[in-house]
Amino acid sequence: MLPLTKDALAGLLFFICLIFTWVYSDKILIGKKIRRLKEDYRTEILTYLIVTPSFALLIWTFFSQIDTLGFSFAMIVSSLYISGVLLKDIKDYSVDSLAGYRTLAVVASPLTLFILSFSVFFVAISLVLVLSILRVIPRTLVLTTIILIPLTYSILSIRKAKWEISLKTIKNIKLYTLCYPTIILLMGILSLFEV
Repeated sequence: MLPLTKDALAGLLFFICLIFTWVYSDKILIGKKIRRLKEDYRTEILTYLIVTPSFALLIWTFFSQIDTLGFSFAMIVSSLYISGVLLKDIKDYSVDSLAGYRTLAVVASPLTLFILSFSVFFVAISLVLVLSILRVIPRTLVLTTIILIPLTYSILSIRKAKWEISLKTIKNIKLYTLCYPTIILLMGILSLFEV
């Protein structure tokens, strides 16, 4: 078996992302014949588990060969993205339910989705911590664990409000969602100062 060149791998990853995202939401061609992937939580999760790391690796191929650092980047970015995706359907609960979709928001409670989202975010932080200690990624990235302070505060505040989305908890939910761009920004800046 011949190893894939960087360009061939990028093409393959692009094709995987293209097909899955198209079938995920298309209603015009394929969506007339089969159920869209976004209409059922199982195929929705499958799509995210395939497309998210594929897209992260595709971006990586623009700059470098895929190596341990590239796979680490894909694992961290995928974990952060999937953590956020777990919350995105909560706002669509009533529309998805009326449409007969079985999305994550319909089959799981907001409590379950919050807990899963927080757990996957924690996995992402743990990956950064372990991979930086092992020197797979720059050691300075260990400092991104500072994000645990606002993350823990928002989790405890939302939990105290019994995981309900209300005017009372909206600022804590916003704080939680701000942790995503903050950790990405921190990783970008701290990776410039490799020790």
